[in-house]
Amino acid sequence: LTRLLGSSDARLVTAAARALRLLFQSSKAKTLRPLSDEAIQRLVNLLARDRDGNGDEDDSNGDELTRGVAASILAKCSEIHSQQNKIHAFGGLAAAVRLLDSKLIRVQESGMECVAAMTHDNKDLALMVGG
Repeated sequence: LTRLLGSSDARLVTAAARALRLLFQSSKAKTLRPLSDEAIQRLVNLLARDRDGNGDEDDSNGDELTRGVAASILAKCSEIHSQQNKIHAFGGLAAAVRLLDSKLIRVQESGMECVAAMTHDNKDLALMVGG
């Protein structure tokens, strides 16, 4: 699934992200291996992807929702595998904070979930957000 996150087909990327989110939300999530650096980078790239403003509103909302899904996955990675610093190193914390400006409440909530998970018991990252 993580390889599909790098596809040029937006629908395939969205489907892969949603499937990955379901895996991380399941009761078996703690048995999953930590995500590879490449997978984290792809998720952060999804999270940080700017809207180009050239598509119709449904496309931009879909892209926003995919960003929210990526934030949820990264939040679970932070909680389960303590990958906060690695996600931050790829730009995940800053990208999650930017989601708080989304026009979609669901995406804002996902961004907040990600920021909270990344800063939980991590004073250095918490200071970056609130400092």
